[in-house]
Amino acid sequence: MAKNLDNKTSTLLDSIRANASQEYQDRIPLAEQTSIAELGSSILSSKSLMNEFVVALVNKVAMTIIREKRATNPLNVFKGEQLTFGEKVEDIYIPLVQAQVFDQKTAESELYKREIPEISVLYHHINRKGFYKTTTDRRTLQKGFTSERAFGQLVRGIVDQLNKSRLKDEFLVYKSLITQAVTEGKVYEVVSAPISDEATAKALLEEIKAISTLLPILSTKYNHAGVDTDTPQERIKIIMDARTEAQLTVQVLAGAFNMSEVDYRASRVLIDNFEKLDNSIHCIICDADWFVLHDYPDQMDDLYNPQGQYTNHFLHYESINSTTHFANAVVIKKVASSLVSIDLLPATASIDPTLSDTNTIQFRVEATGTNNPSSKVKYTISGETSEDTFISTTGLLYVAPDETGTAGEITVTATSEQDELITDTSTVTIV
Repeated sequence: MAKNLDNKTSTLLDSIRANASQEYQDRIPLAEQTSIAELGSSILSSKSLMNEFVVALVNKVAMTIIREKRATNPLNVFKGEQLTFGEKVEDIYIPLVQAQVFDQKTAESELYKREIPEISVLYHHINRKGFYKTTTDRRTLQKGFTSERAFGQLVRGIVDQLNKSRLKDEFLVYKSLITQAVTEGKVYEVVSAPISDEATAKALLEEIKAISTLLPILSTKYNHAGVDTDTPQERIKIIMDARTEAQLTVQVLAGAFNMSEVDYRASRVLIDNFEKLDNSIHCIICDADWFVLHDYPDQMDDLYNPQGQYTNHFLHYESINSTTHFANAVVIKKVASSLVSIDLLPATASIDPTLSDTNTIQFRVEATGTNNPSSKVKYTISGETSEDTFISTTGLLYVAPDETGTAGEITVTATSEQDELITDTSTVTIV
């Protein structure tokens, strides 16, 4: 028999055979023992053998290649571990412990007093779920078994249909997270004029260098939740479009980060553009943990249509795509934003603190102004009667079971960190 298959294709075909049914192994010879045309003729001679081959080709071969090629999405460097169970990721921040004054007079009475940390929690839920679909039929398979090259094109065609569609959509989703965070004012803002000459390029580099120097220092300034956090130098990531990097050059940027070119290339994430933000920002500098990206295991399903004599293949996916308020993220804008007002939502609320499953309210802020002003605020409460009632840095109000409120109410106040003169309040009625 002619041995016209190269090692790669032979290995692929024999791998399918090795994991196939006993009938398939009995009727389909090893790839090295026959020509690709004769092998195809044997596989296509039986509908059951053909279906078994197609399913194995897509499920075992195509899926493996898809997983390997996902690295071509530049923002995949932010992807976390694959999840198997549950439908959400719990994002917890435990604050630093405050220093207290040493006083022997109060030590006896306060020794057993509890110091309960005001733990902040965010939940990231599954927010992307769907499938991709491709079809194979007998005629397509017949063309694939005419030559080594044709078989390679068959495999690549199946893989590329699923893989390129998945990669493109995933990349756009990740970029949309940047757009959402910036437009909602959830990243710290720095301004540097558009690059037009050597002076403006130098000004941008100075901002980049300043940020890369400040992020490793513990601060509440550069994360939206306003919690104490830092970003070690090795975890700093800069997301930049190719045009901006070309204007500044890799060598100069590496110097701005106090890195070698090799280390800088490992830290920067180069993308094509920032979509809707493309003309308004230079780059994003963030903690590697700013993105919250998790996939669940993909699932392939196959369905043969006897009336049309074709097989549909479905690649199902589920994923969590989000950003966290607890990690540092800085946007360098080309034009400064201007804040006009903020709206604290909900504007009014009622709560029964004796019911443990309903004794919290999540507040949020919407900022109004130009060029996406910051929605970062400081939350405070007044009118509480219990020392255990508090509001977290992320706006989660916890009302203690013994809370009665002054005149039956608690007032929540949000004060803008961009402009402390701009505030809004909400009234919570204790029922």
